Amino acid sequence: MWLFLITEIMFFGGMFAVYTVYRNWYPERGLRSRPAAWMRSSVPSNTGVLLLSSFTMVMAVRAGQLGQKKMIVIFLILTLLFGGHLPRGESLRVEREV
Repeated sequence: MWLFLITEIMFFGGMFAVYTVYRNWYPERGLRSRPAAWMRSSVPSNTGVLLLSSFTMVMAVRAGQLGQKKMIVIFLILTLLFGGHLPRGESLRVEREV
């Protein structure tokens, strides 16, 4: 599970790095329409929420391996809360675009 979390962090970090370098080297090839400021900031926050939900799931599995039932419940509830944030955030983004 830790390997999965590490690969996820490396993947998202690499994607943001490539995007940043590309945008700096080729600014004229930017987005066709200028996105709102809240939209630009939603991508890093959604990525952070994804990474946090993955981390809490890994911690729930670890707590299960150690037999800590109370911690399993706490980490699963946190995972559900983080996971519930993503559809809500996407629905708000789509609602604002329409």
